[in-house]
Amino acid sequence: MNWQKLSDKEYNLIWDKFYADFNFKPSVNIFPAIQTDLPYLKLDIFKIWLDYPDDYYDKFIELGEKLILYICQPNDLIYAIDW
Repeated sequence: MNWQKLSDKEYNLIWDKFYADFNFKPSVNIFPAIQTDLPYLKLDIFKIWLDYPDDYYDKFIELGEKLILYICQPNDLIYAIDW
């Protein structure tokens, strides 16, 4: 995969769009933080950090990369943003 860090301006534009498009209200107590009428998949990965051997984490990351490659077209852009 080819990664590129966003400039501060790009970063702010992406977050502004994310807040607007998904009515994003970040919280660690109130769910859902993301609201959309679009189809989506919710995964609970909490146990991966507690109960499984380290290689499960590596397999999870590998599977995530494969899924991204499967659903994206060759020239699509993916934004990895971290709240």
